[in-house]
Amino acid sequence: MKNINFIWGVLLGFLTPIIIVGTFILFYNKKIERPIVMDINSLEIIGTDGTSLRLNTINENGLLINFWATWCAPCISEMPFFHEIENEEKIKVIALSNQKMDIIRKFVKENEYSFMIAQYRVSNDEIINVLPTTVLLNQNQEVVWSKSGSVTKTELNKAIKMLNKQ
Repeated sequence: MKNINFIWGVLLGFLTPIIIVGTFILFYNKKIERPIVMDINSLEIIGTDGTSLRLNTINENGLLINFWATWCAPCISEMPFFHEIENEEKIKVIALSNQKMDIIRKFVKENEYSFMIAQYRVSNDEIINVLPTTVLLNQNQEVVWSKSGSVTKTELNKAIKMLNKQ
């Protein structure tokens, strides 16, 4: 009887920390996807030519906004997808960075993309906290799809199909 109690004690003493640590790791690493709530009127957009633009003045079938940075490798790898989408779909694409304008201009000069690349400023710094972040707006400037982190061409196509069904 003492042997059985000893074995149970060892097993519980060994397994309990493993279960606790495993549970912590499982839930700690779980990405919390918060829906993007965007007031597009709070974004101040400055084109590389210095002109100011408001997103609510862009009347298109849809608007795909990508928040990116030149130092973000996943952001740069998505750019060809956006180039294709603007050329193939009836959706306006705009890539927004909060970096200094000279850095953005240098990137635009070195890369020939058909979509608009611009600088943004916002009063609320917490609008985007993961790069890249991609947001798809419908004609009424409502967020219909968003993704924080890298996006694939397949995901973009599904999102656009969803937009077109509206």
